[in-house]
Amino acid sequence: MSDAESGDGGDALHEIPPSPTDHNEALIAALLGAERLVQQPPSTVDEGGVSPQQGTSPLTASSVIRHTVDGATGVPAGPTAAGVGPGAGDGVSGVDQPGGDAPMEDDGDRTGADESSEESEDSLAKSALEWFVVLGAAVVVAVILRTFVFQAFYIPSESMETTLFQGDRILVNKVSYRLHDINRGDVVVFRRPDDQPGDIRDLIKRVIGLPGDTVEGRNSQILVNGQLLVEPYLGDDQFADFGPLTVAEGEYFMMGDNRDQSLDSRRFGTIAEDRVVGRAFVLFWPVDRFGLL
Repeated sequence: MSDAESGDGGDALHEIPPSPTDHNEALIAALLGAERLVQQPPSTVDEGGVSPQQGTSPLTASSVIRHTVDGATGVPAGPTAAGVGPGAGDGVSGVDQPGGDAPMEDDGDRTGADESSEESEDSLAKSALEWFVVLGAAVVVAVILRTFVFQAFYIPSESMETTLFQGDRILVNKVSYRLHDINRGDVVVFRRPDDQPGDIRDLIKRVIGLPGDTVEGRNSQILVNGQLLVEPYLGDDQFADFGPLTVAEGEYFMMGDNRDQSLDSRRFGTIAEDRVVGRAFVLFWPVDRFGLL
């Protein structure tokens, strides 16, 4: 009787599968997508499923491929290689193979750092550009305002005391007289007459006579068209009599508030309207005397 026909109480013999070192068959099985488990013979497998002789876990077809590829070096693939996706055979699990390539360093952190550095540089460049635009716009606005709207002036002399003192700073509205006429009593800045010597280009005085007015100085008082001009901004200074004189069309008669110390229309005559820069409307320095003029 053959072994296959032994008694009912005998254990049936298991067919011994091909050896895992049979490279050709294992490679064919892997290429066909077989994922069947290659078992060790029963006589060499204990209850825990670990071969006492080899001390390795069961191999799959994927690990057999690795075993086949690494066969040339004589080192079987580690158990962690089983079931790893494509490209897993390019690395080494924990131990370098003799003569093999060392594990490649993961440059994920380095790439992230490079991206972070590039983002930081882009952010700095954007911030610098924004500040450049803001500062450029501020300069343009300042130039436009100074040229066409407002301009600050410094008082260099005592001719406007006690309204303005030497060293005071004022703002002049350059568009004011584009909206309305020059009024008597306005404090205005105008360009010095060409025939008058001096390094200061602009002068500041108060408007006393308008076009067509007759102006006269008598007993340290001003008469306009024969009427006394009320001037609460004056001090107690005295000045010589002058006039009467008539102001021509398009001209204005200017005088400083410090009548005894002012070089004004009594000396250089009336001022043409096109020489007027603008109306002084606010004293901004010193701050303790801040106020409208």
